[in-house]
Amino acid sequence: MNGGTKFLLVLAVLIATAYGWYKANYPSYSWRQKMTVTVSTPHGEVSGSSVVAVEWRGNFFSGGWGGAKFHESIQGEATVVDLGDGKLLFALLSYPGAYEYTGLVALNQFKGANDAVWSPQAFAKVLAAKDAGPAALPPTLYPMFVRFRDISDPKTVERVDPNNLAASFGIGTALVRATIEIIDNPITTGIEKKLVWLPGGFREKNLTNEGIGMPVRDVPPSHLLTYGAFWSFSK
Repeated sequence: MNGGTKFLLVLAVLIATAYGWYKANYPSYSWRQKMTVTVSTPHGEVSGSSVVAVEWRGNFFSGGWGGAKFHESIQGEATVVDLGDGKLLFALLSYPGAYEYTGLVALNQFKGANDAVWSPQAFAKVLAAKDAGPAALPPTLYPMFVRFRDISDPKTVERVDPNNLAASFGIGTALVRATIEIIDNPITTGIEKKLVWLPGGFREKNLTNEGIGMPVRDVPPSHLLTYGAFWSFSK
C-alpha cells in the first residue's frame, strides 16, 4: 500500500468517525403526519385532510454554541375542507409567531406527560404511533382555522373560531373533530388550484405588507399570516 492510498484510507476513516459522532450527538427524526378535519353541515358531515412531511434535525450550534436544539423542516400544505356552496375552511400549518406548530403538534400529542418536547422519548413515541390510526386532537392543539371572503384575494382572509363555525359559515355548521395520524402516505399537493395567488409568494412573506406599527390587537390576519402558513416545501 503506497502513501497516497494510506492517506485516503485514513481520511475515509476520519470522515466516517466524524460523521458517526455527528449523527450520534445531533440526530434527526422524520415522519409523515396526516391532519384530518371533519365538519358537520346542513347537508351532512364533510372532511378534508393533508399529509405533511416533518423533520427535526439536531443543531450543531445549540447548547454552548447558542441557538435552538433542533431545527424544523416541513413539506406540505394546509388542510382544506370543502363545505359546499363555494365555502372552504383552511386548517393552517402555523400560527402568526408560532411557525413550528406543524412540527410540534405530533410531539405534543403523543409524548408522555413527563417527556420534554424534543427528548428522545418524545420522538420515539411519535415514531411508535405510525399506523396506529388517527388520534383526536384536544382543542389546545387545534391548528389555526381561516376562510377567505374572496378566495382570489389573500387580503380577505378571516380567522375562524373552531367553537363557532356557524358564525363564519352559517347555521348548522360545526367542527366535529380534528385528528392526527402518523402514516406513510404521499405528501398532499394541489392547494395552489384553490389559492391561485399562492405559488408566487415566498414562505416568509405576509399576505399583505400592511399593518406595520399597528397594535397587535388591531392587526387583521392578512397582515400577520405568511404564505408559509398555507404552503411549505422547505427542503
